[in-house]
Amino acid sequence: MAIALGSYLGLLDYAHQHNLISVDESWMHNTLYANYSMEITIILLVISGITWLAYQEIENSLRRARRSEVLVKKERDTLEERVLARTKELEHTQLERLKETSRLTEIGKLSAGLMHDLINPLTAVTMHIDQLSKNNSINAGEIREQINVALSATNQLSELIDRIRRELSNRNESRVIEIGETVKQAIHAVQYNANQVSTKIECPDFASCKVTANPLRLYRAWVNILTNAIESCAENPIDRERTVFISFTIESIDFPRLGSTWFDCAHHKSLTTSHSGQIARDKQKCQLIIKDTGCGIDSKLLPFIFDPFFSTKSERGIGLGLNIAQELLRQELSADISVESEPTKGTSFIISWSKN
Repeated sequence: MAIALGSYLGLLDYAHQHNLISVDESWMHNTLYANYSMEITIILLVISGITWLAYQEIENSLRRARRSEVLVKKERDTLEERVLARTKELEHTQLERLKETSRLTEIGKLSAGLMHDLINPLTAVTMHIDQLSKNNSINAGEIREQINVALSATNQLSELIDRIRRELSNRNESRVIEIGETVKQAIHAVQYNANQVSTKIECPDFASCKVTANPLRLYRAWVNILTNAIESCAENPIDRERTVFISFTIESIDFPRLGSTWFDCAHHKSLTTSHSGQIARDKQKCQLIIKDTGCGIDSKLLPFIFDPFFSTKSERGIGLGLNIAQELLRQELSADISVESEPTKGTSFIISWSKN
């Protein structure tokens, strides 16, 4: 209303200045009487009232607009939160499905090596049974020897089949195990693939290190890291060294002196030395290093190698192997994994954990 009144007054002023209308200005020369003052006062009061009403209406409109803006913003934020939560849920579901697919892919990749391992004992059994059936002059000692060899081969078959069955069932069983045994099983599983690309795997005997963990999950973690190392070596020219070195060390952690208190970051608790000057539970740092002489990784890419779907090998894999290995080792050993790499020189994966 105020806008309309202002526009009307502006239009009258424009018409007067351009002589479009004549204005009676005689009243300006007349004496102002009391009744005129009353009329002017009433007019001004009416104008003031109209202006006040217009102002109130504008204020109400602004308040309604602000409320609407707040409601729209709140609804938008709520919608964004719902979309974000749903997106994260879908991403998590998709990642879990892809990890399961990756696990099955790992089994497929290892099947060639496992079949190779199955053929060797089968050949041994067949050969010795064939010799026993064809040689009538063989003595009892030789018979027992060949039977023992055949039985040993069948035991190898049983172990391999049992390992495959347990991996396929993926049972979540934790028990006290030797770290070295899980590493040896992983080496055995990838050895055939390493041979295919002329890569050696060097692993000395491990010091005894017993942990409570799921052996199959550790086995999968080692297989993923070893497979990555073998594939890295395969990128080298044939005349360059292709070797994967595995080393393992155990170091005792230095304890504080008698009566002192220190904070255990791994378990978020304070510990106090006993009267003998020892912590109530001994603690050791274990470190396993898997080092290859492969193509190496650019320093700019190192921060991303454990991210899901990140891969420097466009033609192989979907970039989940190292991510799965990191997750399994954290869950089973509360381990930290660090990486050192230099292009054309090789890469080292350093897995560290505390052994109580």
